[in-house]
Amino acid sequence: MGIAVPSTLVSLGNLISVRNALPVMYDSQNTTTRAFDESGPPLSQKGSGTYHMWTMIGTHNYFLYTNDTAFLASKWEGYQLAMRDMTAKNR
Repeated sequence: MGIAVPSTLVSLGNLISVRNALPVMYDSQNTTTRAFDESGPPLSQKGSGTYHMWTMIGTHNYFLYTNDTAFLASKWEGYQLAMRDMTAKNR
């Protein structure tokens, strides 16, 4: 997501694919830990703090480039919970 979002914008001129990919990551967010998967289906690997943060960075960049407030509002609770999970690990 860190490379994909800006690259997609530059190469395709839109972020439709990112807009479609991010909800998959939020839909598979762990309900207990609030961690994101390392990858989407069919692999849906778990356990990487790095990839967890890349989903968060991808969300940030998508919003930064699109100002899609409706999308951000729909994912905001999951985003906040994911950030709490990550900051709790770094204490």
